[in-house]
Amino acid sequence: FGVLVPGFAFAAYGPLAGLSKDLWAAFLIIGIFFWTARQVGVKAPKPPADFLPPPAPWIWAALALAALLTRFWDLAGFEAWPGGDESLQGYLAQDLARHWAWHFFYTSGQHPPLLIWCLSVFFRFFPSAFWGLWFLPALLSFLAWGLSYAAARPYFSRTSSLLFSLLMAFGFWPLLYGRFCVQGVWVPLFELGAFYGLGLLRQEKSPARRRGLAAALGLWTGIGTWTFTAWFFVVLALGLLVAAGFKSARRPDWTALGWGLFFFALGVAPWVWACASEGFGGYLLSVSPWGPYFSPIHQLGISASYLSSLFMGPLAGPAGFGPVWGGVLNPLVAAFGAVGILEMARRRKEPSVQGWALCFVLFAAPGFLSSDHVEMFRVIALMPLVLIAAALGIHRLSAGLPGPRRWFLLALAGVLSLGWDGIHLMKVHQPGWPAAKARALNDENYRAFQILKAQAAQAGPGVLFTDFLLLSHGHSLAAMTYGFNAAENPGLDPRRARWAGIIANVNYGPFLTRRFPGLKWIPVGQDLSADGGLAVGLLPLGPGVSFPLDSWLAAGLYFHGLSVESERILNDPVLYARSTRALAEGEKGMEGDPFLESLFGEWRAQYHYAPRGYGMNAWILRQTVQKGYPAAHLYFKLGNFLWLDGQIPEARAAYAEANRRAPGQTQAAQALALLGGGP
Repeated sequence: FGVLVPGFAFAAYGPLAGLSKDLWAAFLIIGIFFWTARQVGVKAPKPPADFLPPPAPWIWAALALAALLTRFWDLAGFEAWPGGDESLQGYLAQDLARHWAWHFFYTSGQHPPLLIWCLSVFFRFFPSAFWGLWFLPALLSFLAWGLSYAAARPYFSRTSSLLFSLLMAFGFWPLLYGRFCVQGVWVPLFELGAFYGLGLLRQEKSPARRRGLAAALGLWTGIGTWTFTAWFFVVLALGLLVAAGFKSARRPDWTALGWGLFFFALGVAPWVWACASEGFGGYLLSVSPWGPYFSPIHQLGISASYLSSLFMGPLAGPAGFGPVWGGVLNPLVAAFGAVGILEMARRRKEPSVQGWALCFVLFAAPGFLSSDHVEMFRVIALMPLVLIAAALGIHRLSAGLPGPRRWFLLALAGVLSLGWDGIHLMKVHQPGWPAAKARALNDENYRAFQILKAQAAQAGPGVLFTDFLLLSHGHSLAAMTYGFNAAENPGLDPRRARWAGIIANVNYGPFLTRRFPGLKWIPVGQDLSADGGLAVGLLPLGPGVSFPLDSWLAAGLYFHGLSVESERILNDPVLYARSTRALAEGEKGMEGDPFLESLFGEWRAQYHYAPRGYGMNAWILRQTVQKGYPAAHLYFKLGNFLWLDGQIPEARAAYAEANRRAPGQTQAAQALALLGGGP
């Protein structure tokens, strides 16, 4: 233990990078493996004695309060701005809040629906989209802690289970995952609930109660397929553990097994039906070692990074939803975990230890089978396993110490661990930290939100046309303005709004300010985007202001439908082709309004229409500048498509026109210089 703590600390925070970091990680992993293998020949020791008494009810109440506060503290301000995946969940949930639809798979990754379904309910209660987005993940993290002791107790001692519960209450990984709104937040709760149910089932003697427990466990496990794709590895582990239990039982309870399988089939039936009707697996194949996009070397680095992220951070690029300063386990907890693994190696014949090893291999498999990037929710099921290993290590090291020394060292370890994890939490997403602040300030959507939020604080809810934005801008602005956007929120009346917010490319400014004399046009992304970036237009509404509210609301609803549809068709060539063919019909609703004509042309031009070439995209943009506003960024985009198609003279002409209409508002001058056409 004394060697591992500085070893892990050096790996996590030392001046290592590149190959040297990889070699140090390999040295630690191989060393622990070799040390663990040596324990196979060692006689199994007696389990360490329990030294923690059963907590009194007031202690559990105090722990619950502390666990609750740590998860909900600064909940709406912990992240300055949601990531793309998070805001997409909110955007789709808000769409369901407006009109319900029984889709099962969502997004191009074909995620199951439980998170989005529940979020659509939460958004009805929280006026702040930040609370609507992050309340449920924090609640799920708290509920997972609430099950932690009960889930561990059937398999491990009282002291080890209590230590595990403390790590689940205040550890970095359990606190961090509850701050993200993605499907994987369900897995720890369902995992602990399933193992708690399995433990009760193993201990129950009454045949009638066994049937009831088996039915509940089967249904719970089946409904787990509605949470996250990685849940199927938990299902496989549970199935193998149940099979092993039946094999070793003197009198297998086949009736209880039948009840469990029947209710599991009920729970998993919607997933099976969705696979048959909607198709499944295209995205998973594309990011796996069998996909066409990533080399075996790249895949090896990604797989190794999932293991190294536990104690020192990823080896290959940043970890999505993961550590930014070391690993998800601080060096102290990682060292305790290594000692716990040694403890389990010596007690390898115990069923609980063998089950832990089986689960570790299966729960790590989604990471080892990923080739695209490191995303820690793919291996979130490992979190309870590594923390129970750490609890076993703490138990083993402290059990042999005299009473006063034991309590002193436990208190010291707790303070050091909390300090380590507290600093790490602040480094992840606190707006006061430079990296997080820079990340938010370099987001056009975040900048636009600050302007719109300030306006809403003064004038109340407005009519915000966030769905006019292209898919490349994501859905974060639409999701986070939901609470004060009368164009999207069904609880707000757009006809009572006193102002409108127009979010569009900055080059539309000259046309819109002439059309609406009271419009205040505020650029927010000129230093971020090649096409000039976004701008926010604030327009007071009321008597004397001519504004096409009905036609723009109808257009916003149409673009909203296209945005939702786009998240379903990206991995389906048949649906993609059908949707792009249907786009031409949408132009009828834009006719007569040059701004809507321009937006619709931009929308059509963002799709790909042929395996090779961009002739259709160029044709669309040529039609757009004739029917709509001939804005500079449209000519700039036209030049880009012509350049990609090898039509260099035509591209030069388009860039020259963009630069003539708005000098310096796009990177047309730089493109002309590269093409040898001068600025």
